[in-house]
Amino acid sequence: MKLATMTLRLILALPVLLVGPTQAADLPPWAQPDVVMAALEIRMSEDQIPQFREAVSTYISDLTAMVSQVSRGNNATGIERKIRSKNNHLVQKMDERMAEFLSAEQMQKYEIYRDLLLAAMTP
Repeated sequence: MKLATMTLRLILALPVLLVGPTQAADLPPWAQPDVVMAALEIRMSEDQIPQFREAVSTYISDLTAMVSQVSRGNNATGIERKIRSKNNHLVQKMDERMAEFLSAEQMQKYEIYRDLLLAAMTP
């Protein structure tokens, strides 16, 4: 493993190692210790890390915009159902994006990461 990759993994894991259990609740969902550790378990190459970061960032940005848009709508009926349905579509898009550059073995680890991320984002 290249020194740069090892250094990057250490930098990503450092906040997890330094954050206590009470402080972890104050972190955003994607920075929760179990979510970060699951991301590290994917064991991405240096080329894959920026693509992964972009795919997750796009999902979170799109999700935020969608929730805002649906919440502003005039029809409040079934808002949770609409958000859940649209979120499923956004998750599917993120899965498809990940499948473009992750191996089959990495996809299995990514699915664990994705499930932990989604669970951390659920109120």
